[in-house]
Amino acid sequence: MVRHTHFPPGDERCEGMSLVASPILFILITLSGMSYSLLGTMLPEMSRTYHLTASQVSSLPLAQFLGDFSGLIVLGLLLSRPRALLIAGALLLAASALTLGFIASFSPVIKVTFFFYGAATAVLVTIPGMIVARLEPSRAARTLNLIYAFFSVGVMAAPLIAGAFLSWVTSYRLVFMGFGILAALGAGLATFAALPCPELGTGLVLSSIKKLLVEHRRLFLAVCLMTFFYVAAETVPNAYIPKYLSDTFTGASDFRGALVLSLFWGAITLGRFICATLLEHGAPPRLTLAGLAVLSGVCLLLAAWTGHRLAAEILFAVSGLFLSGMFPILVGYSGDLAPSASGSFFILVQAVGMLGASMAGKAVGVLTDTFNFSTGMTLAVPLALLILVMIPLLPRKEKEIVSK
Repeated sequence: MVRHTHFPPGDERCEGMSLVASPILFILITLSGMSYSLLGTMLPEMSRTYHLTASQVSSLPLAQFLGDFSGLIVLGLLLSRPRALLIAGALLLAASALTLGFIASFSPVIKVTFFFYGAATAVLVTIPGMIVARLEPSRAARTLNLIYAFFSVGVMAAPLIAGAFLSWVTSYRLVFMGFGILAALGAGLATFAALPCPELGTGLVLSSIKKLLVEHRRLFLAVCLMTFFYVAAETVPNAYIPKYLSDTFTGASDFRGALVLSLFWGAITLGRFICATLLEHGAPPRLTLAGLAVLSGVCLLLAAWTGHRLAAEILFAVSGLFLSGMFPILVGYSGDLAPSASGSFFILVQAVGMLGASMAGKAVGVLTDTFNFSTGMTLAVPLALLILVMIPLLPRKEKEIVSK
């Protein structure tokens, strides 16, 4: 039986129900996925519009992912109001995207807007995952893989839709305006839809953080470190595939780069379903993580240095297949923790991942201006392989995240 979180009448309208009975969770997490890859699709056009250096371009992913981090901290402080947070997140995403459609210069305003855009994305991707982890704690890794597959669908769809639209209207601003309208519709649905509402924990309060550090220190620190490296590694291709292909190889349209980014996320989507099935049938999570890290690192290294566009495109796309299951496996460790600790665990792990994303997003630009774009893209390789060093720190009791 799902435990309910009870709120005063008229404050929160959360209902006990199964995951499949609440499609709004899937809709919102799909929107968050679309927002996550939209910037990478727009970077080539934005760079040309404002004549930006690589370091200037990298300030936009930095702003977006710092916004993600900040949004997660605010979410943690207000976790007792999940419905209000979902509605506010969708509204903020709509307002930020529409604002990006009106900004006509590369100024601090555009960076601030991307900061709020990222904060909204963090809310919309995190709360649905937390609800899923508590609805089916004994199958957390599998169900998280499934709902994050919808996140991947959003990330996969955005480059295709935005790339095609951009080739028609040749204005990134109109793309953001169109996405802002979609986000506003999502906010309307969240306002009127019923939601499952298991207890999500106390959020970021001193007692729950202390409980994590005292009772689950090894697990908490290991998962935080691994998530930092994983999200940083994933951010490099997600933010820069279209721009890398556009700047490195001539003779192809921006839509082709957007298509490769879509295929990258298509591979992640497929990989997450595969990983969910493997975990359901007893695949060891730590061994699975090791295999995924090695194979993704090899693909990303070859993609950055092949020198042939088609080979680079194929390798970037295939790397998504191996980046696929790592994050859901890691956050799946929150499933069996007590509610008083699981909320803080989930939020802090996500926040640490966004710090990794912001740093990697900026570092690629600095490395590119200092050396070349291939060197910048190669940053993803050591980040992925550093996960291997951390795997022995995970608890040996693997039944924590494997459904029996």
